[in-house]
Order: sequence, then structure tokens, then C-alpha cells
Amino acid sequence: MNTTAQTSILSSNDGAASSISHNLSYYNFDVTNIVDSWYNHNSGEYGFKVTYYDQTITDYNSLYSANCGIADYVPKLYITYDLQTSGITNGATYFIRSVASECYMDIYGFGTDLQLCNFNGGTNQQFTVVYEGNGYYSFTPVFQSSYRLDVYNAADADGAQMWIYPSNNSPAQRYKICDSGSGSFYIMPQCSTTRVLDAWGAFDDDGIDVRLCTYHAGANQKWVFEKTESGNYSRGITSTISTERQNAWAISENDYNCWPATTKSKYYGWNTLSRDIALAASNTIALTLAAGGNWTIFPNSGNMLNHFLFETGTPLSIDFKYVNNHWDYADLRRKKWIDQALSASEELSVLNKEIIFYSKTEEHNDAPATVNDFKYSIGSYYSHIKCDVLKTNSTTYQATIYYTLEDIYDWDPTDTAKIKGIISPQDLWELHHGGVSKHYQVSGTNTLTITWTQGQRYDTGANITDVE
Repeated sequence: MNTTAQTSILSSNDGAASSISHNLSYYNFDVTNIVDSWYNHNSGEYGFKVTYYDQTITDYNSLYSANCGIADYVPKLYITYDLQTSGITNGATYFIRSVASECYMDIYGFGTDLQLCNFNGGTNQQFTVVYEGNGYYSFTPVFQSSYRLDVYNAADADGAQMWIYPSNNSPAQRYKICDSGSGSFYIMPQCSTTRVLDAWGAFDDDGIDVRLCTYHAGANQKWVFEKTESGNYSRGITSTISTERQNAWAISENDYNCWPATTKSKYYGWNTLSRDIALAASNTIALTLAAGGNWTIFPNSGNMLNHFLFETGTPLSIDFKYVNNHWDYADLRRKKWIDQALSASEELSVLNKEIIFYSKTEEHNDAPATVNDFKYSIGSYYSHIKCDVLKTNSTTYQATIYYTLEDIYDWDPTDTAKIKGIISPQDLWELHHGGVSKHYQVSGTNTLTITWTQGQRYDTGANITDVE
């Protein structure tokens, strides 16, 4: 609306008015809720009434009408529609499942043809959906980011082939995603007004084509969009690997049994006999520490030190449930990561369909420097999650969560502080460096079963069974 005099306006929707101030030559105000109410027939479609905000004032004001004859002054109502589809997140990556077959859209063999295949979680079954404006979306295969889902030759015909093709922004690569109810959608290309993506032919079979077909509202034309990721969790992987931990283990392996000593060692430049004598002395002290009464109140620390001294690098499995239930720090970390997994479950889960997701990266849990059996034995550690979840109705869930610790029992070659006043981490590292003892990998899994209602968490209503 144009104006040259007034300083405010009342916007009204069936009597609910509010004052809108301005300091320009026109008013620009949001009428989204009003238009939405008209569209859904929740209120009378009365239009707009413009009045002076305080009619008790005696002065001169004017408002141009539609027939004023001056085009720039004619009152206008501009309505801008947001045509993005509710339930589809712009820029998110999805697996796209056929309602009819329970199979997923798949770029066959990482080539170009679009088919349906059983779920495998591969990047050829993952599509990033981007809103391109005017109600249309594009679909980018994750394994081939310069390509888009495309109607072959932009053909508006039943049986037209679907494939991927280099991005060209054409109508053959733009699609409306239309809600078909019950969490599924129709997908209609811009190059057609009557046809949608269709599981073609014997649509309950693995390996069939996805093509265009005239809209008929059948199950083979309905598609469910299942998110691949939420935060640090993904359905598109089958395990969690920590590059940081792998690198640390590789360094530890390279440091093992080095003769002569490397520059990391305080024995660098020593002759073999002198180094042998020094290592033998440190080993005697370490064995005495591990075997004596020094570890009476720290049994786990003593056991793990013995494993280092005698087991030549054999991996060790620990009771991670026990650790979590007897170490306050570990318990707090478990609650944090379990709560994150429950939140991810609510975003990734599919109604009445069991799905599995994993941590994309391991979390580093840096324990505080306190005098504690677990701090001495485990110290800082990595953890990750595998979650098997089922959404049982619109707001309830059940899951089995495998919360796993991964660690390396190793010593710091730069730490000279004496443990119990007897021997330093540097001295123990030297035993590894000289091949007398050996660092090793540590792991353990805490399994929990959880049922909860949306929004509940570890300490706020979720029903948790600590299985093992």
C-alpha cells in the first residue's frame, strides 16, 4: 500500500487488530496467517479494511483508491507463497523408498539408470534434495554430485526412462514433491503436468525400473523420504572408524621395539648394553608396582599394567557396563551420547520399520585429572554408538543401543611425573620402545534397550534396561 502521510496502520483479521508502524512511503507487512486462514476457510474472507489509526484527531489525511488514475499510487496486495513441501528438508540427503515394494531408488551399479533395489545404504541410494524455487526440487545422487535425477529427453510420456545426467537446470531435472498422505509423496517432473515417478511394471520386485506414468494414486507412485543423517549419526555407513585413534595406533606400532633408540627416547645415542641395563631396571620397578600392594585400591589399573608388561600387545576386552556404572565421569558421558542417539532416532526412524544407524565419528572423552582407578587404567577414551531403532507409532520408539569404548593402552614419552612416586609414564613408554613390553588396544560394549516417548531422554522418562 502506498501512502505519503500516515504514520501507522491497523491490520485486522476478524477483529484481531495490531498497529504496524512505518517510516517509508508505503507499508510492507506480513499477512501470511490471514491468507492462510482464508485459504483453509477458518475465517471469513473479508479482505482488508484500512482506517486512520486515531479517528478522534481532526486533521487532513487521504488514501489513494484503486481508481485514482495514478498507477504508482494504486493500493496493491502482493502475496508471496512459500512452495516448499512440508516434511522435506531443503538440502537434506534421503533414501527414497517405494511404498509398494519397500525397495529403494538406486542408481544401478553406480552407473546412470534409476532402478529399485533392496536397501544397502550405499551412496548410489542416497539423494540430496534441494529446493530450487517456484515449488520445484532437484535430486543429486551423493556419489555423483555434478549429476541430477533426469527425465530422459524430457519426454512427457508413459514409460519415459529416469536416469541421472549432468546438471543443466532444465525442467527435466526439476520436480514437485506432493504430499500423498501417511508420510509418503508423489514426485512430478516440471516437464509434465500429468505424470509422476512410478515403480514400473511388476512393482514389488527388486531391480525394476523407475519411470514416468500417468498419475493414478497407486502405491507404486508413492515414495517415502528417509533421512540418511542426523548430526553425528548416519544410516549410510556400517561401522564407525576413528582416524585419530587409527593414527595413534600406527604411531604406537612404529615406536615399538626400536633399536637403536629413536630421537623420541631419553636413551637416544646410548649403546645397546647401557640401554639394556636401564630398561631392565625400569622393568623390575614396574613389575614390583604391578604385583605389590600399590594397586590394592586400584585393581583395574594393576590388571591393565600387568597386561602391558606380560601380554605382548594382545587386545583386551573390558566390562564397559561396569565402568559406566562405577565411574561418575563415564556415566555422565554415557548419558550425553545416549541422549544424542535418542534425538537422532526421532529424526531418522521410520514408522513400523526397523533401521540401524551409527556414529559417523568416535567421540573423544577426555577424563579429568583425578586420582581414580579408572583414570589410571583407562584415562581418556573414544566411544561410538550403533543404534537399532523401531518407531512403533507417531510418538513412541524402541531401540537397542550398543555403546562401545575403543582405546589404546599406551604411555606418554614426554610425561616424567612419577606414578605413585615410583615410575613415570616416560619410563613405561621406554619399555614399549625397547620391546620389553607392548601397548595394546582396549574395547568394550555396553548394551542398553530403551523405550521412550518423543522428547523423553535418559534422565527424563525414558525406560532403560542396562543389559550388559
